[in-house]
Amino acid sequence: MKILKKAVCLILALSVVFAAGGCSHLNKVKIDEETLQAVSKMKIGWNLGNTLDTFDGEGLDTEIAWGNPKTTKKMILDIKEAGFDTIRIPVTWSKHIDGDNNIDKDWLTRVKEVVDYAYGNGMFVVLNSHHDNELYKIGESAQSEEVKKESIETMKTLWTQIAAEFKDYDEKLLFETLNEPRAVGSELE
Repeated sequence: MKILKKAVCLILALSVVFAAGGCSHLNKVKIDEETLQAVSKMKIGWNLGNTLDTFDGEGLDTEIAWGNPKTTKKMILDIKEAGFDTIRIPVTWSKHIDGDNNIDKDWLTRVKEVVDYAYGNGMFVVLNSHHDNELYKIGESAQSEEVKKESIETMKTLWTQIAAEFKDYDEKLLFETLNEPRAVGSELE
């Protein structure tokens, strides 16, 4: 069982590596014991999909635009009581930013509220950027240094705001900066 657990931890850690930069960087990345220990504490996960990651609707109503109910504290508590200790909260940020990539305060407050439902119950939370490939110009950035720099600045601006909002949280809150990163529309796809 211990070997299986370590293998799962390594697979999870490697998936982060692949998402962060692809397999060409594996020989440069060292996965430390602290990272493996943190990942090993995560047991059974649940995904809050098709709610905060929708891109239809307007404002806070995007949460229910794909037919799911508004996320409640009781819903997350029920998930915790069912034995889940990790929750992934995918978020589409691009629908909720202005021309300078500033996140709408009401949206950030709502995301934080949902994160707190789980985090406040001692759950691990994986908060991500979902359906935001166009925001980051994934694909285009592989074709031009200028677009690549712009994409990096966009990502920095967005995640600096998110990090500031959650600066007082511990290792039970993890950030997944890109969901399924791929260079759509480029030779790298």
